[in-house]
Amino acid sequence: AVAGIQSGQRIEAELSTGSIRNLDTGAEFQAQPYPAFMMEIIQAGGLVEKTRQDLGLSKAG
Repeated sequence: AVAGIQSGQRIEAELSTGSIRNLDTGAEFQAQPYPAFMMEIIQAGGLVEKTRQDLGLSKAG
């Protein structure tokens, strides 16, 4: 995919499916999607927040 993307071009990546699109040229590429557990961490806001949620703890602050 790197061969089809030049420095300064804008891309859009869908991590859960592995779909990558060059917004400047319209070219589309396929990469390996992130595993489900990794998507859960990202969607929770990071590993610390995911752990808090899993343990039933509220946010500090």
